[in-house]
Amino acid sequence: MTDADLLQAISQAPVLQSLVTHARGEFRNLLRNPFNLHLALQLLETGVPSDEISHLHTQVQLLTRYWDWRIESQANNHDRKGFLRKALEKMVETRSLSIPETNVYQIGHGPILTGLQSDEILKESVTNRLSFVHNILFDYAVARLLLDEQSVEPFIQTDPSRTIFFRPSLAYFFHYLWFRDRALFWAVAFKFFSSALLPERARILPGIAVCEAAQTTEDLGPLLAGASPASISGVTATLRSLQALGGLNGPSRKVWIEMLSRLSVKLDVSFINEYIALLGRADEGKSGDESPAIFASAVALLRWMWATADTLTVDAAVSLASIAAGRVLPLVIKNYSQNIGESRRIVNAIFGRFGSPRSSPNEAFFLAGGLTHIVKNDPDTAVELCRRIFAFDESSQEKTQIGSSVVMSFTSTRAQDFSSARYAVQRTFPEFLEASPVHAATAAIQSLNAEISRDHPSTRTDEEAPTEFTFTFARAKCTYRSDYSEIWDTGSRDYVCLPPFFTQPHTVSKLLAAKAPREP
Repeated sequence: MTDADLLQAISQAPVLQSLVTHARGEFRNLLRNPFNLHLALQLLETGVPSDEISHLHTQVQLLTRYWDWRIESQANNHDRKGFLRKALEKMVETRSLSIPETNVYQIGHGPILTGLQSDEILKESVTNRLSFVHNILFDYAVARLLLDEQSVEPFIQTDPSRTIFFRPSLAYFFHYLWFRDRALFWAVAFKFFSSALLPERARILPGIAVCEAAQTTEDLGPLLAGASPASISGVTATLRSLQALGGLNGPSRKVWIEMLSRLSVKLDVSFINEYIALLGRADEGKSGDESPAIFASAVALLRWMWATADTLTVDAAVSLASIAAGRVLPLVIKNYSQNIGESRRIVNAIFGRFGSPRSSPNEAFFLAGGLTHIVKNDPDTAVELCRRIFAFDESSQEKTQIGSSVVMSFTSTRAQDFSSARYAVQRTFPEFLEASPVHAATAAIQSLNAEISRDHPSTRTDEEAPTEFTFTFARAKCTYRSDYSEIWDTGSRDYVCLPPFFTQPHTVSKLLAAKAPREP
């Protein structure tokens, strides 16, 4: 219902005026559902103050308030629940939303049935079949009258398809426990998380309830406090639910970012994929206040993945390191400014991983891809990055996989993969030059020298050994080393770092010209 629809509802039922006018946020969205608005209207018409309703923020809370009024507060509440329970058992047994009156009616039940019909809980068709006035009431009644902490698992195990057909009832059951008895909720939830007898679609149900109902990080305390298999399964279910429900786009976003932060010190391979995906999603729409937590979580995740990879076989280590390089390292580099010292330590750690058979063959490439972020925050490290990439001699011909397709499988080598980092530097070097010309010039010189040294090490004694001599210039001792690029040197060379750096003098002159004062 739109705001215009709500105004029309007020014109037809003025008692809604105060409730709708002052409704905000989640409660206002709750009232946009016609059935929820009808429940609220009935409560108001019986004299329930609007401020006793306006603090509610979920449908389960509204249904519970309505159920308490129509069922629990009645003098014959036990008789009413007994009659409804018998009707529900027949409906569940026959997989039908209606049953013949004769299936449940006994002599003496007349006042009970009449009262339930009068209070708009049940209705009877012209063919004497009983049903609930609304399917939502049926779902909620199943949750309240057929399910408890002992019966809920057998209810599913009797017929696993009930997790599909009675999913709303199961959801209402967990939400009801959450709001009425939090300790009991967690007791049942952990039994679900650790059960080997329940299907996966059932084990995730408590996680969905957590995502929909949690309002503060303290609400997640029992889930985050433990390290048992049940706790890890619970975290996995909650993270998967958070992904499916888009929780990071909702009003509890702050809660979930804090949860990711707290999980960063107790990571587990069971939920690593979900954690990485959610951290990336959190980064996409982050605010300035959220950036430090996201950065710290990304750093902790990256270091954990590296440490975990060291305990695995080489193939498994490379696989995990590749995920870290492609999905986590970019998050760290994008948030470089949050902690320049820690970011620099990560970059230096990657330098130390060059050539390791347990590292990802693409670590240098993804690091080079973040050169622009590094230049803006730490130009000295950007210079060192360029030098290291052009200095390192990756000669391994070990086969690597390109992409993850099983239909068209392409391979490369570690040497080829590392060379892609040099082209990544070339691609972003104009931005380096624009941001910091002096550092870019230093990077160009050091990178060229590094590449010459890599291809023509001074220790070589054959005819390819470069010519070298020293001289003094401006009171500084300089060393000249032939790079074989002059036309009079024998043997032409094609150095990767040269083409983009040749544009440097022209670009620098343009930058200086742009900043020079104009003549009047």
